[in-house]
Amino acid sequence: MRNYDKESSKVILLAKEGSNKKAIQLISLSLFTLIQSLTYELNLYNPINIVTIPSSGRSIMKRGRNYIDEVCIEVIKLLRSSSIHAFNTPVLNHVRKVKDQSNLNKIQRFNNLENAYSLKDQSLVGGTCILMDDLITTGSSISEAIRALSEAKITILGGCDGVCSRAEFSNTISHLAFNRITSRGSGGFCGFIRQTLTCR
Repeated sequence: MRNYDKESSKVILLAKEGSNKKAIQLISLSLFTLIQSLTYELNLYNPINIVTIPSSGRSIMKRGRNYIDEVCIEVIKLLRSSSIHAFNTPVLNHVRKVKDQSNLNKIQRFNNLENAYSLKDQSLVGGTCILMDDLITTGSSISEAIRALSEAKITILGGCDGVCSRAEFSNTISHLAFNRITSRGSGGFCGFIRQTLTCR
């Protein structure tokens, strides 16, 4: 969490490791707002497939739950309440073991995840999706997801994240021509946190 400011780090940890409902709701609300903006900007029509960045089996076992799926379900509830019909379409999975990314630098993270994702089914081949993650540090996870989806001829209409490390994001993703709608990057997210959530 060293790449994020104090407020963002606190919320991310509370949501991912502490199962804090308020923190999960805040990240979900942030992602909902971004996806809603994306659908309006690109004039997307229902239904919308949301593909999440997969967690490793080890992370799921450690937490006792699939955190990103949990967030996605909350986001979809919010989207449907706004008459945007979206579906959780978790077509990506890990095809090999990867190291814990938390203590790796940028280059190590990209090497660690190279060819680590693949499609677990063919349900979305030839289709479209919005790519969603709760946070971006170096962009290694989302870049690998883009590779795997693109090779399967799945069109990525856009993507969003709840919070990102501003220092790392622009150089990593810009060359991929990845359409990302944000609330002024992590600054918007942090402002949202200060206004909405008091972490105790």
